[in-house]
Amino acid sequence: MQSELKKRNLLIVILLFYCTFGIYAVYLFVAFGFEVYKESINKNTNTELRTPITAFILSLLTFGIYGLYYIYKQAEVLNELGRKYGCSTLNPFIILLLTLLLGVGALLNVYSASNLSNISENT
Repeated sequence: MQSELKKRNLLIVILLFYCTFGIYAVYLFVAFGFEVYKESINKNTNTELRTPITAFILSLLTFGIYGLYYIYKQAEVLNELGRKYGCSTLNPFIILLLTLLLGVGALLNVYSASNLSNISENT
């Protein structure tokens, strides 16, 4: 079965963040969220995720606090998928800490998903 996770060049993602003044970040939050959401449903993961649109609205209503939680839950799903594929991913708690301290947790999730999409294409 084909993976829902798309390969993304991390350097281009960072450049698009800055060139679009954060608009790409909103797009990526929703688009990447749907990829992880579909993958979690297709692979029957134990971690439950809300739809990305719901998560985005809740993130707006809670001034970004729910967004941090949602990034953590995405990292849990990616970690679980990594164990199924036999691929190493970053610990969700470390991603949450880096999100809080540096704001780079979403980028680390994109990086983990790119690694998973490489592995799933080869299997």
